[in-house]
Amino acid sequence: MNAWTADNGLPGNKIDGATSTQRTIPNVALQTGGRLTLTGRPDGGEPAPFDYIEVTPAPDNEIRRTP
Repeated sequence: MNAWTADNGLPGNKIDGATSTQRTIPNVALQTGGRLTLTGRPDGGEPAPFDYIEVTPAPDNEIRRTP
């Protein structure tokens, strides 16, 4: 569905608020019972942590319903 290379120049190697990044993927249709899979691949001694996922519903006027 989506891929992202997180190769930002960050101010340090410590995992904290200063090295936090965000990725927004809009307009993802989710189905009841569906599954999201996140995969992080550490590179060059850098970890690939995930802090959290936030899923927010679209406003009613933006929801595309399938017949």
